[in-house]
Amino acid sequence: MPDIQQNYGTLMETRFTVFCLAIALLLFSTGVASSRTRGAFENHLRDAIRLNQARLPLYSELTEGESEAISKSLIRNERLGVPVAIVVDRVARYWQKRGVPVVAEDFVDLSFTPEFVSSIPDPQPLSEFQKQDGREIASRLRKALEDGGFSGVHESARAELARLESAPTYHAMLRHVLESTLRAAHLAPKHEALARSLGLKSPAKLSRRLIKLNLLGLDFAAGLDARAAPIQAQGIPIIHRDVPPIGTASEFYDSRP
Repeated sequence: MPDIQQNYGTLMETRFTVFCLAIALLLFSTGVASSRTRGAFENHLRDAIRLNQARLPLYSELTEGESEAISKSLIRNERLGVPVAIVVDRVARYWQKRGVPVVAEDFVDLSFTPEFVSSIPDPQPLSEFQKQDGREIASRLRKALEDGGFSGVHESARAELARLESAPTYHAMLRHVLESTLRAAHLAPKHEALARSLGLKSPAKLSRRLIKLNLLGLDFAAGLDARAAPIQAQGIPIIHRDVPPIGTASEFYDSRP
């Protein structure tokens, strides 16, 4: 089983790497990466990289090095995502400068990430872990987005999260990506309504692209979870406590009349 998990994770990482390298090539060939200000998406990824770099040796010590490949894989993919984030942030700046916090409000600050702990009580046995098909989940969510728009993908993401509730010890990265999708789908109509009230063009296309980026990451997330499961079965909460709780609450929108 470990060999299968490793090969699956490597395949998913390769696919995501190819995508990110294509975006990076586009980014630098068009000069987007010259003088610029970092945006919310890029800052989110860079903060995640720093956090996971700091926790890598902590988990390594607990697992006698077994966790290092998982941590390094996660960090590597976060780094590869930075060029994508730069492009998204650049597009979002049009609305952000005019008072619509699209993208900026879609990410939760990494300062809300739980503090590091070495173990959690009563982990579920590894026999309760069931590998998820990230591509199939992404296909269901993509169809929900096409058929039902933001509300459709919102409900579909909620249903996928409910399906994982019986295995709280596992699927941490998959949950994280699904929760991020849920948040983006929840906020997209709010961004669109605010833009309309300000006489701006709709940011809905950008919100859809942000959701589709999340869906692209589901395959890698499922693979990473499969590799992390044997460690999590030991009560070591790798990934679980390395991402902030997301939710749909928005200080910006919830405080508006």
